[in-house]
Amino acid sequence: MSACFNEKIYQTLLQSTQAIPWALDWNSKRFSFVSDHIEARFGWPNESWQTVRDWISLIHPEDRQKTVETWLKKCELGINHQLEYRCRKVTGEYIWIQDTIHVIQENGKTTAIAGLMTDISETKTLESELIRIREQNRNLQRTDSLTGLANQACFDEHLSMEYSRAKRNKSALSLLMFELDDFSQYYNFHGPLMGDKVMLQVASLIEQNFSRPADKVALLNNNNFAVILPETEEMTAQLLAESVRQTLFEAKLTHKRSSVTDRVSISIGCAAFSPQTFFRTLSGFLEKATVNMHRARQMGGNRVFPRPTLFQFLGDEVTEGNVTKHDQSRRL
Repeated sequence: MSACFNEKIYQTLLQSTQAIPWALDWNSKRFSFVSDHIEARFGWPNESWQTVRDWISLIHPEDRQKTVETWLKKCELGINHQLEYRCRKVTGEYIWIQDTIHVIQENGKTTAIAGLMTDISETKTLESELIRIREQNRNLQRTDSLTGLANQACFDEHLSMEYSRAKRNKSALSLLMFELDDFSQYYNFHGPLMGDKVMLQVASLIEQNFSRPADKVALLNNNNFAVILPETEEMTAQLLAESVRQTLFEAKLTHKRSSVTDRVSISIGCAAFSPQTFFRTLSGFLEKATVNMHRARQMGGNRVFPRPTLFQFLGDEVTEGNVTKHDQSRRL
């Protein structure tokens, strides 16, 4: 074949691959060849690529050390390889480059390297979008679709993690279990639209009472919420539970079918893990909080069990916010 014909084939291949071929003398670290197409693709004129330092200076600062260290190690060992890094265009914009590098050796020593630089920015953008979608899907699988709170699966995972940590560190951990009093009757009487609206209000009211990043509020089903409170003693957890109960009661969300009171109310059970109060198993810890929640409901609802120690001196005299139909019947 003629040299002219070979040149035409080369130019045709070059245009079709969108890659920038280059070659470097290893001993001098000077470029022996850089395609003229580099200016059209990256904005840098061909003559600006003189030494390896020119290339290094264009690598993104966050990628530079790792890229150069890998490049040097692989080239010295005679290993062909690929690099992915961000490279600065003449406009200041960074684009993702995939550099496919072939190492040429003589007598076991590297003498030259040649490579193809390809713009993979679009591929990287697609990869980032896929990662974002996967993370979004993962979050959707771990959150309740209505309230945005953690769901049962997320709750189980988080409780297991915090229980193991508390047990290992001998630190405090409290768990609150919530049951909306007679809320299935609310749904049946008012319908799902009103039921969902109130559920959103309740979820928001509960979440507002727990501001620490470590606290985990979860919706387990249509009637039950839970809150995991790391590094929280029992008395503090009980007071927080009472704050939730009172806040919801004072919101005066009408509930005409409740056997407890005339508004939406909640029964809360508390369990606390500490070096002094030791649960052998996670299931035992969870069961204790659940049993206490049911006790609160059996005692008339709209209350916390065990009752906060600071309130126990009141005996049977309860505050207005604690009054339930059960309490009213006891007074008559």
